[in-house]
Amino acid sequence: MLVTASPLRRSGSDRLGRYYTAQVVSRILVDGMDIVSPDHVVDLGAGAGTLSVAAAARWKNSKFLTVDVDASARAAVTGALRGANHTHIRTSALNLDLPERIRKKGASPDAGVCNPPFILPRWRRDYVEILRDAGFDYLPSVARDIEAPALFLAQNMRILAVGGTLGIILPDSLISADRYRWFREGLLANYRVLSVLKLPRNSFKGTDALAHVVTILNERPSGETIHLSRLIDGAASRGLDLSVKDALERLDVDYHLTRASRALIVHTGRSLESIGAVVNRGTFPVHVAVEKNLRFFHTTDIRSEDRGAWIDVPRPRRSSVLAAGRAVVAEPGDILLARVGRNFAVKVIGVRSGSAVLTDCVYRIRVAECHRDGLLKALASADGAAWLNGQAHGVSATQLPKSALMQFSY
Repeated sequence: MLVTASPLRRSGSDRLGRYYTAQVVSRILVDGMDIVSPDHVVDLGAGAGTLSVAAAARWKNSKFLTVDVDASARAAVTGALRGANHTHIRTSALNLDLPERIRKKGASPDAGVCNPPFILPRWRRDYVEILRDAGFDYLPSVARDIEAPALFLAQNMRILAVGGTLGIILPDSLISADRYRWFREGLLANYRVLSVLKLPRNSFKGTDALAHVVTILNERPSGETIHLSRLIDGAASRGLDLSVKDALERLDVDYHLTRASRALIVHTGRSLESIGAVVNRGTFPVHVAVEKNLRFFHTTDIRSEDRGAWIDVPRPRRSSVLAAGRAVVAEPGDILLARVGRNFAVKVIGVRSGSAVLTDCVYRIRVAECHRDGLLKALASADGAAWLNGQAHGVSATQLPKSALMQFSY
């Protein structure tokens, strides 16, 4: 039984960490699968059967196999698939022996649809075997921190017939985060990733979780490009075709589009790294700063009307600075940029006077005086905000990695 230890985001998900798929997303996922008439469709973690219903509407003659650990799922999905050739198995979708159990039922699925729970599962040793059996040989040293969607993808590939197609919803962490590069390496080395469609944050009921629809063929890659796009007003944008090499870094369309749009600047301009900028993240989480009774400076202190301006910040009490110990303190001439939050890219100011103990949600950027005005203007511009947004990632809270910020050019 799959037991959750810590959902990535509790609001908007059920007790199993599942986010429920909007019908338009279900239809787009199924329509994006380049398979005319699959014999058998599998849906792991089927829940109420939203994806299976969309699949049944397109493939009326296919057989459907749904799997879910929740006792209430059988009645819900059976009712939703009334009239279809349907079999349901009540068990954890991450049981090691599930592929063999499915084969014993005479099924050899050639298509899969999946919206896995966005959770950290309570770890089992079997999960390493599931990942390695699916070709993910190079796992992180702390394997127990692997999110469930990575395991669901691996399990699907163990179940699907060679040449079968999977449409799966993955959180932005697997698509973009540095800590999941091993996952992208394993995925791209073993399977043909056909497309990645970035979804708007309101795609799931009751949450703004950021996710992508990924379409994969269960066959070895042979140098093809991957099509990246984003969902706008219910339809896929034009997007771009990406090489597998570039996809290892990220599979996020916005990241690569903004990178391409500033390519000339990157080659001819100055990056934070090249001008010797020093970037530090604030030290204390907000709750710790409050507990220590520090007079701190947080993202909420960066007002939208001050964007791109040099402002005066209140100097903290001396006792506050002493209590902070090794705090990161902003001084005149520093540029402050929010590190996290939906609107982080427009929260950028310069410190004209005063000083501030920074929370860990704020970056302090220090450059030579000759670069300050130009850099602040570039960061605060519309193009700068678009670039910053393209470099950020995060399932629930958007965050900008320091490594990406250091490549900002102007």
